[in-house]
Amino acid sequence: MATSTTSEGRALERRGIGARPAVLTVEMALYAAISLTALAVRLAYLGRWPLLPAGLQTALAAWRTVHGESARPDLYVPLLYDANLALFWLAEASDAAVRLLPALAGAGLVWLPYLGRDYLGRVGALAAALLLALAPSWVFYSRTADWPILSAFLGALFVGALWRYLRGGDVRASRAAAVALGLGLTAGPGMVTTLLGLGIVVATTRLLSHGGERPAPLSATLRALAEPANLWLAGGSFLLAGSALLANPDGVGQSVAWIGRWVATLRPGVAGLGPFYYPMTLAIYEPLTIALALSGVVWGVARREALDIGLALWALMALLLGTALGHRDPAWLLDALLPLLLLAGRGAQRAWDALRPGFAVQDGIAVYGALVVVGFGLVALTRYVHVADDAWRGYAMLTAGALLVAWVAYWLWAGDQGVRVGAVVALTLLAGLTVRASTALAYQTGRDPREPILRNPISVQVRDLEALVASTAAHFVTDRVALTVEYERALGDVMGWYLRDYPLAGEEPVARAGAPAATVLIRHSEEPADWPAQYVGQAFRLRETWDWAASGLPWHDRLRWYLFREPVGTEGAETVHCWVRLLGR
Repeated sequence: MATSTTSEGRALERRGIGARPAVLTVEMALYAAISLTALAVRLAYLGRWPLLPAGLQTALAAWRTVHGESARPDLYVPLLYDANLALFWLAEASDAAVRLLPALAGAGLVWLPYLGRDYLGRVGALAAALLLALAPSWVFYSRTADWPILSAFLGALFVGALWRYLRGGDVRASRAAAVALGLGLTAGPGMVTTLLGLGIVVATTRLLSHGGERPAPLSATLRALAEPANLWLAGGSFLLAGSALLANPDGVGQSVAWIGRWVATLRPGVAGLGPFYYPMTLAIYEPLTIALALSGVVWGVARREALDIGLALWALMALLLGTALGHRDPAWLLDALLPLLLLAGRGAQRAWDALRPGFAVQDGIAVYGALVVVGFGLVALTRYVHVADDAWRGYAMLTAGALLVAWVAYWLWAGDQGVRVGAVVALTLLAGLTVRASTALAYQTGRDPREPILRNPISVQVRDLEALVASTAAHFVTDRVALTVEYERALGDVMGWYLRDYPLAGEEPVARAGAPAATVLIRHSEEPADWPAQYVGQAFRLRETWDWAASGLPWHDRLRWYLFREPVGTEGAETVHCWVRLLGR
C-alpha cells in the first residue's frame, strides 16, 4: 500500500473526509442507525435454530471445561471458546449464548468502512456498511457459532487500522492492527487469506504506482510496523486469546492447527464439492455486492487505480482457492467477500457520482413506470412457478422483453438519463433479492438443506427430541439429574451438547439390541429385529441433506424455491430413534 495519497484522496481530504468528525453529525447518525439495524437483525430469535455441526464442537469444548471435564472435541475455535467460557460462567449455556460473540462481531463490522471513507468516499462507505448490515452471507455467519465472521471482523479491522496508519502515521492505528492480527490468528483460518490478499495489494500498488507518487519502500513500512511494542501486542494477544488467559494452553496449539487446516484444505477433493459450488453460492446470495464490485473494478481498471486492481486480484485469488483448489465450502465465502465489499463501496460511490447529477423528474417517472412493469412480470412469474403453466411463462418473458425494448428506446432518446434509469431499476431489483435472501436465512430457512450455504445441517427436529427427553424426565424421575440416557458414540457431539443438562447422559460404545438399564436410549435407525424390548420409540431427523444436481427438479420448481423459499422435492435425512422405557418394566 502506498503511503502517499492519490489525487482523488487529496481532494477528499480537502473536503474534510479525512478529518476527525464531530461527535454528532448526520453521517454518524446514519452509521448508528445502520449499526442498530444490524444488531437487531442478528439478535432477533438468535437461539431459534439448532447449532451447526462446526459450532457444536466449540460450544461443547467450553461447556465441558466449565464443568471440569477434560474431554474436548478435536477442533474448536480458541477465540470463540474464550467467549463461551466467560458466558457459561456468568449465565446458562444455550444456543443463543454461543452465538452472541459472532452476532456482536457482525454488527461491529458496520463501523469499519468508516476507517476507509477517504478511499471509499462517504456514500461508498455508507453503502458498504449497509451491505455488511443486511447482505445474506454477513447476516448468516453473524448468526452462526463458527469462525468465518470472527476472522472477517478481525481481518477487516486489521486492514482498516493498517490503512489509517499508512495514510497518516497514527501510532495508535498500528497498535490496533497488531492486536487485530494476534486475535485474528486465534479466530480461525481466515486471517491467512487476508494476509495473502494484502500481500497482493502491496505488490500491485508498488508495480502500478504513478510516476510522481512512488510509495515508501516496503522495508521501511515493515520496520515501522515491526516495532517492539507492536510485536509484543501481536504476540501477547495471540498467546492470551489462544490460551484463554493462560487457563487453556491447548488453545495455542488449536490456533496453529487452524492455520494447518487452511493449508490442508487446499486439496480439491477435501470438501467433496465441485469447482462451481463456491462461485455459484456467492452469486446466489450476493448479486448486489457483485454488481457494485464489478462497477468498481471497471472504473478502477479504466483509470489504472492500483488499489482497485489489487483488491480485484485479492478477490480473484480467493475465487481460485474456492474453484481450482479446495476452499469450496461456503465457510470460505467471506474470504472473497471482504475485498469485493470494498470494491462494491467504490462502485456505489462511482454510481452515486454518476447518477445523482442531472437526475430529472422524467427519470423518476420512468423508474416508477419500469418498476410497475417489473411488478407485473413478477406476478406472471409467480403464477408460472406455482402452476407450471407455460402461458404465464410466456407473459413473464414478454414483459421482460417489453421492458428491455422500452429501456433501449428511452436510452436512445434520453442518452445518459436512460443509463441512470436502467441502473436504478437494476439496483432496486438486486437490493430486493438481497433482503429476501437475508430474511430467509435468518428466520425462515436457516436449517433447510436446500440453501446452498448450508451443508448437512442439524435438523430442527432436534428441538422435538429435546422436548421428548425433558418430558420423560418430568414424568418418570421428576428431576433431569436422575434421568439415565445412553446414546451411540457416533452421536457424541450433537447429543453431548443437547443433553448437557443431564448428568447421567453418556455414550455407549456399541448399539445394544436388548433392553439396557437406561430410561432413554438414542440410536440410529435400525431394523425392527434390533428394536429394544420393553421400550417405545419415536424417529427424529438428525441431519438433513440435499443435492440440487441429483434432484431432477424442473426449472419452475427451482424458481419457486429461489423466489419464495417454498419446499420443493424431498430432502434426505439421517434419522435417530429415541427409545423410552415403558412404565413399570
